Amino acid sequence: MDLYVVTGASRGIGWTLVRRIVEQRDSAVLAISRSGVPEKLASVEELNCDLAETQGQRVAITALKRKLAEHQWQSATLVNNAGMVEPVGPVERYDLDTLNRNLGVNLVAAIALMQVFVDASTSMPKRAVINISSGAGRAPVFGWTAYCAAKAGLDMASQVVVFENQRRKNPVRVTSLAPGMTDTAMQGVIRERTEDEFPIVERFKAMKAEGKLQDADAVAAKILRLHLAGKLPDGVSTLAELKD
Repeated sequence: MDLYVVTGASRGIGWTLVRRIVEQRDSAVLAISRSGVPEKLASVEELNCDLAETQGQRVAITALKRKLAEHQWQSATLVNNAGMVEPVGPVERYDLDTLNRNLGVNLVAAIALMQVFVDASTSMPKRAVINISSGAGRAPVFGWTAYCAAKAGLDMASQVVVFENQRRKNPVRVTSLAPGMTDTAMQGVIRERTEDEFPIVERFKAMKAEGKLQDADAVAAKILRLHLAGKLPDGVSTLAELKD
């Protein structure tokens, strides 16, 4: 059987990815989220914890270790998808607790889970990490200091692990993938901001109104197709530039 561990599994790309995975034969999923998956699915184990908090990260780490050890998996894939955009606004207005939560879920949890996955999956014939990044990690966006910094950090962490793979007998494929503008709950949060907090908010509202946001299910489907075909490259990449 093939194992997938997906964070941020309760909605958006994470949830649609879980639904797509269970359509594959002989696949099992550990679905990690704060609020829980919207529907019970066969072969999906649900874990509820808050990855923005240290305790939640420890709970997820323990579950990941256990899941990797409970079966002789043919392959194992970690998808670090959980994320939050808040705080939004000029950096001088940031609340420290919200800043810490942003970096906790977007960067610390992703690195911590990747660390454990790399260490505990050495016996797997195939193993991969897909870190869901963002174009915001590659170009500055007004009001997104924390989010941009976290996604840039995720890109670099991914590249370092790829570099470290040169010393491993059983390397891990690691992709930091920017999926592009997708119609998710995070987009809804962004559209609620004022122009003072986020000067290009009207552009985001227009994209939604004009149907220019990608469908989350289509994005998840393409990510899974590319993964199964071995076409997700090591390092930093953008979904729109990859052909399947």
